[in-house]
Amino acid sequence: MSGFKISVAAILCSLLLGSCSIFKKSEVDKAEATEKQEINAFDAEIRKRQKAHYKMQNREAKKMMKRSMRKSKRLNRPRLQNG
Repeated sequence: MSGFKISVAAILCSLLLGSCSIFKKSEVDKAEATEKQEINAFDAEIRKRQKAHYKMQNREAKKMMKRSMRKSKRLNRPRLQNG
């Protein structure tokens, strides 16, 4: 019975001492989150500028840009490799 008490006490201690890391974000997690936010902000800025550039073009240029974008999507799609 005393072996059971010791193992229960050991489990409780490990849960109490180890649970702090569950609730607190580590420095690595914080750095990753800020990096992800910066990347998202940068991507949003690029999309905004591309949209503004597209709006400034005349009708024929828009049509040409649309065709080239479709063609590039088709040419650059990921290909399945046969193993």
